[in-house]
Amino acid sequence: MIVPDRMTRDTRATADPDGTADAPSHPDEPARHGLLERGRNCDTIRHADRFAMLVDGDAYFATLRAALRRARHTVFIVGWDVDSRMHLSPTGADDGLPDTLAAFLHALAAARHNLRIYVLAWDFAMIYALERDWPPVYRAAWRAHRGIRFRLDDTHPRGASHHQKLLAIDDRLAFVGALDADVDCGAGTIRVVATHLGLSANERGAQVRRLLAAFDTGAMPVILMGDINEWFVRGRALQALVTHFRRAPAPRTFPTLCPVFSLDRIWIHPGELLIDVAVHRSMLARHASDQYPLVARMRAVPASGTSLA
Repeated sequence: MIVPDRMTRDTRATADPDGTADAPSHPDEPARHGLLERGRNCDTIRHADRFAMLVDGDAYFATLRAALRRARHTVFIVGWDVDSRMHLSPTGADDGLPDTLAAFLHALAAARHNLRIYVLAWDFAMIYALERDWPPVYRAAWRAHRGIRFRLDDTHPRGASHHQKLLAIDDRLAFVGALDADVDCGAGTIRVVATHLGLSANERGAQVRRLLAAFDTGAMPVILMGDINEWFVRGRALQALVTHFRRAPAPRTFPTLCPVFSLDRIWIHPGELLIDVAVHRSMLARHASDQYPLVARMRAVPASGTSLA
């Protein structure tokens, strides 16, 4: 997602202590969009001149690496888990720079003295330690260069976690893992919402209520997908979503070693647009995550109302 011009810190919208937002920094900036409300849960809402969905991991990391190479001022990385050992180009890169994420960013910081790279990751519970960088190594890998600022986020309610997933370059280009976008697919507009619900039942309940309130619209079809984090079939958050979106196939995706739980879901509203949902099983998918990805097929509905397979 690319915004039309670079914003400096003093031109961004801010919020007053009472929670009300200042006047927008851009004359066409809306006060709300979907779940976003300027001054309450986001700093600003801007129109993106260019937008693309990168579904395949190889395309995503290749595009990300190329964009990072062009960074001149700032890089912000925020994530549930940012692994310093991650390979950006498993088959090899032809740019002469290191392959693993931390080493690659160190090389960029060393080559550009004005570049500042900020990394914020979840200060995870020890139950996740075996599948992440061990904390002492984690910190050392990121703090080896003065141009890189690394922090672990432990400021969240009991039972909750740091779930944001985004990367922003020079205040112009953003890669986001959670997505709320109205996509013109040629046959009509579809609202696509990718989310990752919280770990606690109360947190998931609140998130689902806001999701349903924001996207309960008959103006266009809605696709809701992501990690629902609901372990029990009769969980309140899951039941609320099933009631609204109709029951949809729920293949088991977690853990990849022996899938038992259906933590990941894809729903489409209206439900008759959904054709099927399947698990994408491969050795690469198994190594990439502890959860298999899902693939769904749907029918597109043009303005005339006739259905196309």
